[in-house]
Amino acid sequence: MKTRALLAVLACFICFAAYARDKFPTGAFAAGPFTLTFNGDGSYTVAAEDKVVVKGTYTATDDEILLKDTEGEYACVNQPGKYKWKYDGKAITFSKVEDACEGRAQALPAQPFAKK
Repeated sequence: MKTRALLAVLACFICFAAYARDKFPTGAFAAGPFTLTFNGDGSYTVAAEDKVVVKGTYTATDDEILLKDTEGEYACVNQPGKYKWKYDGKAITFSKVEDACEGRAQALPAQPFAKK
């Protein structure tokens, strides 16, 4: 009986994780000279005037995203950032929860990123 309950809880967690991942919008979003591209495989890039300056991975939940830069000229490697996100069908906005990376912490919440 305990095994069934554990399996049911695990199945619910997997379904929730898939739902949250599916709910988070993927594709390219632009604001000023920056374009954020979120891929369905959990990777992202940041381009400045069409030059990729950050590559990384993300994990999205229902209303939060954790960003981990892995490489790039503007990357904050080993400084993950956590943000609340909202998407209205046209643009995505971010509000900082915690992030020690000054550049990212200033750029992401500054303005909405419009879907390209």
